[in-house]
Amino acid sequence: MNISPVQSPQTQNFRGLHVSKKALKGLECTEDALLKIPEIKECAKKYEVLIKRGKVNGHKNLDFIITALGGMLSSAIGGTIGFFISMYMCMKNKDITAIESALPMLGGMFGGPLLYTMGTILYRNKPTYEYTVQGGKGITHNALGETQLTGTKSKEYRIDKDNWHGVIQNMTKEIQDEDFGRFSRSVKKYNINELDNTKNILNILKDPVIKNEFSNGDCFNYKIGQTSLLNKFFDIIPTEENQKDYDEILQSMKSMKNIDYNQIDENGISVLEKIINSENTKALELVRNFEFEYLRELDYAYENIQNDTFKRKVKNLNIKFPHVFEALKNQSPDALDAAFEELNSPFCRKEKLVREMIDFASTNCRGSFLANVLFRKLQDENLLPKDAYDRMIAEREDRYNRWR
Repeated sequence: MNISPVQSPQTQNFRGLHVSKKALKGLECTEDALLKIPEIKECAKKYEVLIKRGKVNGHKNLDFIITALGGMLSSAIGGTIGFFISMYMCMKNKDITAIESALPMLGGMFGGPLLYTMGTILYRNKPTYEYTVQGGKGITHNALGETQLTGTKSKEYRIDKDNWHGVIQNMTKEIQDEDFGRFSRSVKKYNINELDNTKNILNILKDPVIKNEFSNGDCFNYKIGQTSLLNKFFDIIPTEENQKDYDEILQSMKSMKNIDYNQIDENGISVLEKIINSENTKALELVRNFEFEYLRELDYAYENIQNDTFKRKVKNLNIKFPHVFEALKNQSPDALDAAFEELNSPFCRKEKLVREMIDFASTNCRGSFLANVLFRKLQDENLLPKDAYDRMIAEREDRYNRWR
């Protein structure tokens, strides 16, 4: 497998993969292949991932017995060859001296072991390398231009080109656990039983550790007891008394790209449902570009909106419908029937979604499921596009002509 670094944009919602060229060469890797590993791709979205090559100067163990036996064997072989060369020289030249005739044999006896021993020592001192991966929340470069991780980070894990999956999973979990631990220790200094107060939330956000380590938005994602800071914040109704603090919190959240607004509290109420129920225009503006997952409760909340302008803005939110694609992936007619009920939602842009469904099914489903289940379902609901309908008819005629 080939692997190499990811030059990612330095934004807070996508971190990056940093790999030295020497490490890539040693691991026989390319960037594209590394990004195809799901664990690495997901980890690099949230954290900085650093892969590097380190020189191991631990000499290879020298087995003196084997070296001695090798030297003796090379001496015997070299001496034997030298002996035959000496005999040949004596036969060709009767006037050769005893010393001259002995030189080839002596050279074979001592030269062979000498070369063997030198080669063994050179091999023993040849540098070997190990490759390590480490993850963290920050990245920097020292005075020598070397890339280094900062903030919360994992230990270094030794890797080779065959053990990526388990190593990256362990590394990611270690960062998350360490990160959550730092967060928990920081918020314990405050009154976490009164998080329905904007001043208490603001004090947490201004904590030096929270401000430096969790400014990407993770502070709103981590659980505090049974809930999160995000859920508690959107439980608060803006009033004249708390408006200044409320607006300051909203302003700080604008730069926190890692906040997960798809959270659901301990009572089963989603963040978006809270925003809609309170008809909170400023909060809606904060999340207008976020991709929400569809929940049936959102339809009820939408129908109860009193302000028409707010209602139009809510309808334009980016709501995705994952259940239809899960049903298509599993090729389950029953699940597809249930998921099709979601298409009646006021948030559903049916024409766009149907096109996406057909494209997804064309790639991931059997032809029989596409024609006999999805297309029939779309046809029954008067949602089948004309080009898809024409293709279905043509395929039916083709099958009929082949069977006839």
